[in-house]
Amino acid sequence: MLMGQSVTVNWVLAAWVSAGMVSGWCPPARGDAESAVRAEAIARHVGEIVRRVDRDRAAVSIVVADLADGRSLGAGYATTPLIPASIQKQLVMAAAIDQLGPGFSFRTVVGTYGRDVVVVGDGDPGLGDPRLCQAAGEEPTAVLNRWADALKRSGVSVVEGDLVVDESIFDGQWVHPSWEPNDLPKWYAAPVGGLNLADNCIEVTAFPSGGRVGWE
Repeated sequence: MLMGQSVTVNWVLAAWVSAGMVSGWCPPARGDAESAVRAEAIARHVGEIVRRVDRDRAAVSIVVADLADGRSLGAGYATTPLIPASIQKQLVMAAAIDQLGPGFSFRTVVGTYGRDVVVVGDGDPGLGDPRLCQAAGEEPTAVLNRWADALKRSGVSVVEGDLVVDESIFDGQWVHPSWEPNDLPKWYAAPVGGLNLADNCIEVTAFPSGGRVGWE
């Protein structure tokens, strides 16, 4: 019998502006009046973002353009030169919402096959995520305990075979070939997998301990 754990992804559209996304996500205009209303709403939203920014602690430079004609729909500190922020994740988010839908849930399946325990990954990036677990008041390994409890409830008390992990939902390319080699040891370049846990990172803290080096 298979037992699954569903993790619902609640997509949050933060206060960001991207010309391509705004143009692509807004409903198609039905006339000049509707276009004017849309442009006014975008300009107002951009203004709200700019007003919320504490310029002593952050910098902002926004330009929103209509891809059809290049017309500016809203701007704030548009001529301030800044290094582009890390916004590619927003493109990925938009594509995921478009292709999977806002109610999509990852489903990691845990069950038995003969004498083996099988875990079938679904690419869920949130399993054991330290920040999500902290918000929920639990340890990153709590999900493993829930799996073990589910197996026990189904009558499995001893694993006589192997623990089989199926992460074939993804291919074997775990890091992008264009990533800088110097970045690969860093947490933000952790490899992706069909089955992930705790950002796929292991944190080690070293400290002096009675003339020796301790770690945790």
